[in-house]
Amino acid sequence: MPALSPAVRTVTVRRGGDRLDQDLVVVEEPLEIRLDGKPLVVTMRTPGHDEELAAGFLYAEGMIAGGDDIASLRALAGDSAAAAGGGSGRIRVTRFAGDRVELALTDRAASSAQPDGGAVPPPSTASPARSFTAT
Repeated sequence: MPALSPAVRTVTVRRGGDRLDQDLVVVEEPLEIRLDGKPLVVTMRTPGHDEELAAGFLYAEGMIAGGDDIASLRALAGDSAAAAGGGSGRIRVTRFAGDRVELALTDRAASSAQPDGGAVPPPSTASPARSFTAT
């Protein structure tokens, strides 16, 4: 979880005089997005939800068509300053490479019509057929 924004001392100046106060400040840090092992971009962001930011960036830039194109997405160990702020400072995204293959095990005897109207053999005697479909 990201650390809370640090409180800073501020001086409020008004007509009646000035006064010391504290205010919260938004923290912005760099995030390096690596794609398939190579540095792609460094972007500034408020720490937190770095994985979602990296995935959204790749989608918005047309580098992936959707979440199914991502094989892995993880934060890399960063320097101590980034870790103290709740972020690693680097995200590694690996795209899914290759064709997706959907495997379906079907019962050939049960899926084919019996021409003589006979009973379908029990599953123990049916020879299964494997059907491979590339998507």
